[in-house]
Amino acid sequence: MQNACCPNPRGVRSCPSMFFRVPARIASEALLAFLRCVQLNELAEVMTSRTEPLEDLGRYSEFVIAMSSTVVTQSPHLMAPLVRCLASDLSSMYEAQRIAAVAFYGELVRHRCAGSVPLIETLLNSLVSRLIDSSPVVRRLCLLGLGHISCLGHPGGFGVDYTQLVDLFAQQVMSAMLGGLDDREDVGGSIPLQAMTALAGVLRVVSEQQVQHTLIPITIRIRVYFESESLALRSTSFGLFGACSAFCQGPLREPPVAVFVGVAWRVS
Repeated sequence: MQNACCPNPRGVRSCPSMFFRVPARIASEALLAFLRCVQLNELAEVMTSRTEPLEDLGRYSEFVIAMSSTVVTQSPHLMAPLVRCLASDLSSMYEAQRIAAVAFYGELVRHRCAGSVPLIETLLNSLVSRLIDSSPVVRRLCLLGLGHISCLGHPGGFGVDYTQLVDLFAQQVMSAMLGGLDDREDVGGSIPLQAMTALAGVLRVVSEQQVQHTLIPITIRIRVYFESESLALRSTSFGLFGACSAFCQGPLREPPVAVFVGVAWRVS
């Protein structure tokens, strides 16, 4: 007897439901059911609050970041196990898996990993290692995560001093941002924009000694964005220029001040 849904015994061409199964949707529904089953209701709520499709990699990364933030605030005991679980995905052949890993790692840095300094160090090293990724989305998310060391420069609620950690990674992070300023593979300029935004934050927590060798390279690289057609790139580059000019005093006044005067004169 033939199946009522598929009367054609040689195939399933007449079964419409077989052609509209979206793997991403099935995976999302399975994850939602699992979260509810183990009573992780806060994470389930994040999933149900986002109705837009996740096939777009930009929206997908935003979803991962939202989930990561909830993990830190509501289920901090899951951080370390999830970090270990996602470690292999950093080098996955699938772009979406690499995006999920770096987005999760970066958001944990923003939340200071609930005070776990060793875990933060592991995450920062992992983000640095993926700056060479072939995906511009992954590279942008790495810059986003590394830029979150600016959150470590402010007093936190975990009774932890992150000064040594900031000092340890300051040069690596600023070098990564310099590389991001030259990364124009993404047509929309999202990588340079992220690099400039992150640098403006990082400059608030580093010392004059740490920034003295990167100050002039930064100003030289951002000049190209002063006349960009993108309003976001123009405004962010001028904001970063102002943040850099704050260091043109005291022992760092010469020679950077000459560069800043020349740039300001050129764009005025």
